[in-house]
Formats: sequence, C-alpha cells, structure tokens
Amino acid sequence: MTRLKVTVSSLEEALSLPCASAVGVCVDAESRESILAARDIFASLPVFTYTIAEIEPSFAAQALRVYELARPHALEIAGSEKPEYLHALRSKLGCHVIKAVEGSTREVERYAGVCDAIAVRLPEPEIELGLELKEITDKPIIFSFSDCTGMEEFLSRVKPFGVSLRFEQLKGQRINSILAKLSP
Repeated sequence: MTRLKVTVSSLEEALSLPCASAVGVCVDAESRESILAARDIFASLPVFTYTIAEIEPSFAAQALRVYELARPHALEIAGSEKPEYLHALRSKLGCHVIKAVEGSTREVERYAGVCDAIAVRLPEPEIELGLELKEITDKPIIFSFSDCTGMEEFLSRVKPFGVSLRFEQLKGQRINSILAKLSP
C-alpha cells in the first residue's frame, strides 16, 4: 500500500484531510513562531498520524531546535548538506531523518546510507525513473510531483512507499480519485 503525506500550512487544513498517513509542515528553522505553530498542528492531529517537519537548516543546532520544540516523528531536510552532516545529525536526534532531493539516481545513491527515507521531488511522474530509483536502495522513497498528470499510472506501476502532495494539490476530481485508491 502506498502511503500519503500531505503538506499543510494551517491547523484547519490538517484537520480537514480525508486520508493522510503523514502530515508535513514547512517550518522556518530560524523562527520560533514557525516552530511552535508546527508543534500546535502536530499536537492537534489524531494519535496515529505521522508528523514531519520540513526544514532547510543552516546548521545542526537549528534542526535540533526544531525537533526539541515541535517534536515531530521525522525531520525532512532539504538543502545541500553533505551526507556526513546528516549522519552526525541523525545520531543526535530522537526522530527519523528524511533527506529531500531532486530526482536523480546520483542524489539517491549519495544519501541512501545516512538517512531513514528519501523524499524525491520530480517535475512530473516518470515511471522509468521511479522504478530505477527504487532499485538503488531498500530505504523508503516518498515521491512528490509539481504536476500530477500521470500519477495514477505511476502509482500502479512503480508502487512507491509513499507520495507527498501539497494540500492545494488535493483539490480536483482526479486527485480525489487517486486518494480513494490510496485509502485503506
């Protein structure tokens, strides 16, 4: 079963989700207000909903601060940090570390050994690339797309661990039919 992660920007969006396995919140790692807002969203979710703080920290102390204040189940870290940085950071955190990368085999290979999962951003669902990326690592890969056209075929052929959508992408009949296929 493919899991669904939805990135929200408010508590109202988070509470209106029909069937998300995980809820992500973009957090400004430099802003205490942003971190506390994410914490409030996470604390309001049903007990079995997995929470992910999406961050781009400038240094490790910011990632630790987000974890300590917001208490997500995972940090999804974007940026150009080296794998060694993620490895060291992961050893200090009490949560999972997901590395966000642009969709390339090189990037997945580079980070697969130092994180718990990889979030791969693609412009659109590319079946062959999705299958290729899944072969590189046994770590969970969560795919996100700017354009969701062709997502149904991608899901049926690639069978990814997870897909990540922004709340705004949930609007529309086609996305709703995809969600229906993902729900248990």
